[in-house]
Amino acid sequence: MSRQLLSVLFAVVALLITPGARTYEPDISEDLARARKAWELGDELRRKALHDFQLLEQQENAYDQAEKFFCDALKKDPKNPYALTDFGRFWLARREYIQARSRLEAAMNSPRAKILTDSELADIYRMLGGLLERAGDIDQALDYYKKALNKSPDDTRNLLSLAIGLCAAG
Repeated sequence: MSRQLLSVLFAVVALLITPGARTYEPDISEDLARARKAWELGDELRRKALHDFQLLEQQENAYDQAEKFFCDALKKDPKNPYALTDFGRFWLARREYIQARSRLEAAMNSPRAKILTDSELADIYRMLGGLLERAGDIDQALDYYKKALNKSPDDTRNLLSLAIGLCAAG
């Protein structure tokens, strides 16, 4: 077993035995408060706030409402990387992988993608890596996992995704 794979596996084991590391529950009330505050600040933030509101509805399985909202948001601003990313995440939740990949790649390649933070880009890379891994394209999935880890090295989800991908690659 290669030294790199061993170090990744040790990091994953450390993550798994760390108390609370596997039980992340988002605090919806904080998201809602942030979205309400952002709504008052301006157009770009207002659009982001709308997506935050919609993600809250999505968490409660309001998929039909969420899909309508994302479609309306993209009609108003088809290049919005936040809307495209959130819609990709929505399609992942629905297990519509072709739609998810299309939206995530569009977000990544949007002319306005530069407004995304490194952490947000890492999320896109990690989601694309997961899609490609499911499709059996392990090499390309590993490339996306590495990009995610480079963009956000402190996010343990990126390390865990890379470790699982490396294990899948053999």
